[in-house]
Amino acid sequence: MRNKIAILFLAFALLLSPVSAYALEWEQLPWATKDNLDKEQLGGEVSQWIQTIVMDSEDGQFMLAGTDVGGILRSYDGGETWAQASLGLESRGVTGAAIDPFNSNRAIIVGANDPFYPKNGLYLTTDKAQTWQSVLPINMSGYRDVRSQLAYDESSFSESLGYTTTAYWLRRAGDDRGGSTDPGLYKTTDGGVTWTLVRETDEYGNAYLKVHPVTGDVFIGARQGVFKSSDGGMTFEEVASPPEGMEISGIDLVKEDEVVRLYYNLNGGGIFVSDNSGEGDVTFEKVASTGLPPTGDITEFKGHMGIKVSPVNPDRMAMMVANAPWTGDKYYSNDGGITWHKGIHDRLGGMAPYNGRDDNLITFHPKDENIIWASGGDWLNVSTDGGATYRWANDGNNGVMTGDLFNFNVTNPDLLYVGSQDYAGALTENGGVTWKYANAQGYEWGGLVYGAYAASPQVLFGGGKEGAGKTLHVSRDGGDTFTEFPEVVLNGFPVSYGDPRNELVMFSYEYFSTDGGYTWYKMDGAQGVFTHNYDPDGDQELIGASTSAIVISKDHGETWEKITSFSGSIQDIAYDWQNKLYYIAARDELWVYDVNESELRNISETIPADQNGNKRFSSVAVDPVEPQIVYAVGPANVYNSTTAVKRSVDAGASWQVLTRNLEDGEAQSIITSGLDGGREATAVRVHPVTRYAYVGTGCFGMWKIAPPDHAEDDYGKPALLGYAGNGETTLRWFGNGRTDLLKLAQFAQAYADPGITSVDLYDLDGDRSVNSVDLSLVTDHVFKDSANMSDVFEIYRQGEGESDFKLLTSTSNTTYTDTDVENNHSYRYKVVNTRTGKDSKRITLLPGDVEPAFMSATKSASYVELNWQEQSGVYHIYRSEAADGEYVRIADSLTKPYYRDSDMAPGTAYYYYVTSEGASGEGKPSAIKQTLTYIPDPPRPPKPPVTFPQGHPYTQTFDNGVPEKWAIFNQMKVEDGKLAASWGAWGGTAIYEGDSYTGDYEFLIDIYAIGNDSSHHAQILFNYADMDNYYFLDVSKGGTDGARLLRKEGNDIHLLGEYSGPNVFGDGFVQVYIKYEKGGFITVKATKNETETTLFDRLEDTADGERLAGGYIGVRTEWSADQFDNLVITPLTNVPVPVE
Repeated sequence: MRNKIAILFLAFALLLSPVSAYALEWEQLPWATKDNLDKEQLGGEVSQWIQTIVMDSEDGQFMLAGTDVGGILRSYDGGETWAQASLGLESRGVTGAAIDPFNSNRAIIVGANDPFYPKNGLYLTTDKAQTWQSVLPINMSGYRDVRSQLAYDESSFSESLGYTTTAYWLRRAGDDRGGSTDPGLYKTTDGGVTWTLVRETDEYGNAYLKVHPVTGDVFIGARQGVFKSSDGGMTFEEVASPPEGMEISGIDLVKEDEVVRLYYNLNGGGIFVSDNSGEGDVTFEKVASTGLPPTGDITEFKGHMGIKVSPVNPDRMAMMVANAPWTGDKYYSNDGGITWHKGIHDRLGGMAPYNGRDDNLITFHPKDENIIWASGGDWLNVSTDGGATYRWANDGNNGVMTGDLFNFNVTNPDLLYVGSQDYAGALTENGGVTWKYANAQGYEWGGLVYGAYAASPQVLFGGGKEGAGKTLHVSRDGGDTFTEFPEVVLNGFPVSYGDPRNELVMFSYEYFSTDGGYTWYKMDGAQGVFTHNYDPDGDQELIGASTSAIVISKDHGETWEKITSFSGSIQDIAYDWQNKLYYIAARDELWVYDVNESELRNISETIPADQNGNKRFSSVAVDPVEPQIVYAVGPANVYNSTTAVKRSVDAGASWQVLTRNLEDGEAQSIITSGLDGGREATAVRVHPVTRYAYVGTGCFGMWKIAPPDHAEDDYGKPALLGYAGNGETTLRWFGNGRTDLLKLAQFAQAYADPGITSVDLYDLDGDRSVNSVDLSLVTDHVFKDSANMSDVFEIYRQGEGESDFKLLTSTSNTTYTDTDVENNHSYRYKVVNTRTGKDSKRITLLPGDVEPAFMSATKSASYVELNWQEQSGVYHIYRSEAADGEYVRIADSLTKPYYRDSDMAPGTAYYYYVTSEGASGEGKPSAIKQTLTYIPDPPRPPKPPVTFPQGHPYTQTFDNGVPEKWAIFNQMKVEDGKLAASWGAWGGTAIYEGDSYTGDYEFLIDIYAIGNDSSHHAQILFNYADMDNYYFLDVSKGGTDGARLLRKEGNDIHLLGEYSGPNVFGDGFVQVYIKYEKGGFITVKATKNETETTLFDRLEDTADGERLAGGYIGVRTEWSADQFDNLVITPLTNVPVPVE
């Protein structure tokens, strides 16, 4: 098996043209299902949280959709397809947008993100969102500020200039991410190029903004009232106020013929309309409405909100009602708000579960009163029936956040399981063409899965975040169900892997299994396995890391040998087997260890910096075929980096930027056309056969990029799958997609099953159940799709030495087998849909008598499942009870590369091989696979307890970079003389491993708890035995949630004490004093501005479990950019003799 990939290296290399004449472009890897592709959809799993949706006023074809942390999307076809459009945008998210009503080339957006960034603020496009320029940079957050906050003044249109000159922005008040907020009304009079502050708007809070299209009057809908300005926003008068106990919760302004109507609604119920919003006094009439639900507790929930009115027909209205957490029901009216009806969602086409959002985000089409766009489920939705039904309309929008590192299966690289933050994860068996949703944790809303891996098409595993930690989750049925291993608490590097020499050996974080994933043990000497040596003539040793060293294993992970020490924050490791180079991604630096020279070098200086002079390295990968080709990626997180993806073609001597940007010089991207891919990349791996680099990102989806000199001429074309066999080739493509009676039967069966566990597969309306509404929705799809005509496809082939494609045949099927071929001759194919005129990607196949590759066996107690690489033809399975014995054919003419053998004696070894039979007969047998049913191994003996001697006095100021004997990993770093984490860092950790401390000791450390959210934690660790056992002081939300003293024991967190007095941690550094005394007595004090506060006074550890007698000292953060400094450790008893 070890040479199978090497053979495929050669075969694929023969099919690649040596030099490409085409421009290099990014290709999307949306998590598309087969149903998506059959319906001619691109697929698009999620887009992060939609914040704004706008469309042009002419015909609604140009649209923009902003997200909270995933950039901005554009559509040029009325929302039929979407694409990332963040070129020139430095903000990670967009919360507001407006398109010039008379010139759709021009638009203004509000750049925002979770943390503050100096170049959030306003951006302008003059080329229809091809590029953006910062026009009002402001150090702000603006996170999830969903409201109408930008508006053009239509009355300021200039015939000579060809665009609208005046626009307004109402800046947010009360930004919940810290820092100065400075709410104000800003104005431009030159189309958005320059802006001035008209006035401060503290009194209006987070209000809604509208501008009268005739008079240019400015309207603000604040909680306490509706206000009008007739002097360009200088002064405002109140024109409406809510009754006591209620708030204004939405306004809209609509022009019909010569009448301009102003609307507002109340969170506690009530819709009001004015027909005289122009000159003179503004008066409102209340609409007598029925059909809306009671508002519930409007002190806790938003209630009725976001009134929107069709500009085509003001009788058409829509709004949202939020009366519970994570809900946002949409209601519509066809009679001017008199009667209302609840709309429903239809997520057929989407992969992830629907999640309600209380964001009042509804936008009417400018010309068609029946079309309404809305958010919901973290994707785009559209209604074509006036709001009665909102269907999934997210095609082309791949915005998933991949969960830390991923890896191709070590024997079958087309097999890939990727975890995701918030959206669980997905599995592909064909290199990313089609995907299957895999919900490891079983949450109805999605999941938090990191470091995922597919050991076979059946066995998947990864780390599921549960509260404060992660636990291992394993599937044995291809992701349909998972089993949690609660005792396997994952704290190592967030990566999982397999063993190329033994498919039963698997690795996840600091754990490994030798029996196919049934039992798991902690490794000795490694905290994670990143890759292996791809040298076809080498030992295929495993390559991993401890907290402070690169390590390798030649015995399947049983023991580990140190290659070199490393004191930085290891994020990822790659290995160049030709030049004997280990690459180490270390957050802000990229290092290489040269085995031949025994030299560790920082090569960061050779790599272009981003727009702020920063360099980020969260992942690194080499091309296994040509390992001098190296990829390095890293997100900025706080902003949108211009150099998130880099590539070297000369073993790291020089680098090219692959992130599309507007930079000049060495940071200029070599990609100048095509899709805006790979933004904020977090992980990269190179497919060892196709040699494409696959890139995962932080909220910008998955992408791939071709190897050097092999750019394609068929970007964006529909996929074409191909398989070579003995004397034949088989093509498969996508089309004729219909929701058919079989799908309806599946829904009906799910509806009738009261014990159904896979609710997320059939819950179309998002109510967490399978009910009559779901059945009605799928029935409607069946009825509509039955009217679709069948597609007819033409198959074209280009043989060796032929200059053109020639038509082979036409068919309405989506598969074709070509038997008019010669072995060892290559053939290039394409397929054309005659109805649409669209042609597919090109694919080159080389028929021949080649044995099936990538054979693997997954075992259970009663059966064995065999998998192998797909070929053209049928398959035969042979079995023997001895490697050199007689093999008997046990299965004939299988049509899929899978077989389950249940006719087995427990504990008996069996030997298998598979053959493929094509038009030229039965081919060569595969390599022999030995396996047997699963029998549990005897448990391993427990490891001896670790003892910790008393250490020496120690002082560290972090003034000279990463100190010696410190283990720094995840997103921790040393910067500006401080130990610090970055925003978005889950579990950044730093441990001083130079000495342990036990008995009686005390230490001081300065801490700056920067967090401003309950998910933000700064922690001081002591008596740290390992990643599963330690004491820690936890400070959350910058101290406003108090402080807690806890003991971690495996996956259990024991609360020892809680401080709830005045906050002593906010606004700057605080000196913390911790004393540990033998017997489990702990004292904690905090000193700020020379004022000492005792948090815990000789608190005794009396919680369940074992006291921790000693260990190391360190720090940890969660999701927060906390800082630490000036560590001073003083042993009080059994002080060792100082080292000379």
